[in-house]
Amino acid sequence: TRSQGVAGTPGAASASFSLDIPAGLVSGETITLRARAFDAAGLSAETAITVTTPDQRAPRLVELLPPDGAAVGVAPGIAARFDEPIARTSATAARFFLEDAAHALVPAAIGFADGDRVLTLTPQAALAAGASFRVVLLAGLSDAAGNAIANADGSPLLRVEHVFTIGGAVLTLPVANQRVIEGQRFEATVSADTSPAMFAG
Repeated sequence: TRSQGVAGTPGAASASFSLDIPAGLVSGETITLRARAFDAAGLSAETAITVTTPDQRAPRLVELLPPDGAAVGVAPGIAARFDEPIARTSATAARFFLEDAAHALVPAAIGFADGDRVLTLTPQAALAAGASFRVVLLAGLSDAAGNAIANADGSPLLRVEHVFTIGGAVLTLPVANQRVIEGQRFEATVSADTSPAMFAG
């Protein structure tokens, strides 16, 4: 609490004064200003207003998933996490999207989680095993106050992308239409597909 006395002009209906805003306030913090006036007879009247400090802090990217270079399952969690909520109107398919190895857009729906701190991408169709994809996050997203997103260090975020591969497996033995005899033991072989798809550019 901080108080400040201001001497008014006798007989005047109003008086003006200035008050320094305390240092160290965080964005969005509220301040209540109270004013009390006394007349010559000692009678007083009081009023109060509440003001809010403007939000000038950029939402910072905490992580983009899947990690760059990761091999993931056929239903990977594709998401961008920030340290504060993102304005839904700023999250568009032109700013957060998925591409295949040929740079073609992969249809995906944008969703929100964790109080709008997390943006998710859900592909409309299953991602092909053995294929590689790129999740891309571009500038243009912001918080409700209009502050543009930033990297973890606070620098402006222009473009962040991660490439990941969908892991696959192929049953190589027994072969299709192979005849087996009841009660006879046979071998089954599963081969993992670890060959990465190459991106151009």
